[in-house]
Amino acid sequence: LLAGIGPVIAWRRATAANLWRTFRIPVGVLAVTLVVLLATGAGEHPAALVMFCCAAFVLAAVGQEFWNGTRARRAMILDACRAELEHSGYAGLTVRAVAERASVSQETVYKSFGGKHELVKALYDVTLAGDDRPVPMAERPEVRDLLGATDPAVTVAGYARLARRISERVGVIVAALSAGGAEAAAIIGETEAERFVGVTAFVRHVESTGR
Repeated sequence: LLAGIGPVIAWRRATAANLWRTFRIPVGVLAVTLVVLLATGAGEHPAALVMFCCAAFVLAAVGQEFWNGTRARRAMILDACRAELEHSGYAGLTVRAVAERASVSQETVYKSFGGKHELVKALYDVTLAGDDRPVPMAERPEVRDLLGATDPAVTVAGYARLARRISERVGVIVAALSAGGAEAAAIIGETEAERFVGVTAFVRHVESTGR
């Protein structure tokens, strides 16, 4: 049980909102476990019921902390990759240098992203989206609001602003890739193909709605 509540031991400094963000998944898992156990007749054995519910809470809390730690480690590696890319360019960037800057092993980098190509592509994707959430651009709030606009001028202007923000975010990466040779050019080719798909989808959406 201590392993489950350890990450939030400083409760006195925690706000209700922070506690909810920390505990909502473990509590949800506990609630589902309780309902399932009661439905299967486990309510006749209170001790076993409490034991299984506590175990479910702890496992969910530990799993959540593991996931948060994984995300934090990936973020550190990507920050290190960005710094190395700006300092050495794509040609001079190495997985070893990124690992040393992020204070992790090369094996961790390879397991988290793959090789140099995949690492830089991941950096580009996260920078383009603005965060590392596994949510496609088309499903993000800013794009959904844009596609839901009823005024054609608002739609086009909104798309232009979004494209400009994205361009500003990925500008340094694109510049480094542009001077990085054939391997870097392959990454640019991938990003351009993805951008074409996005632009085509937007144009078709505008045409289908008669705007």
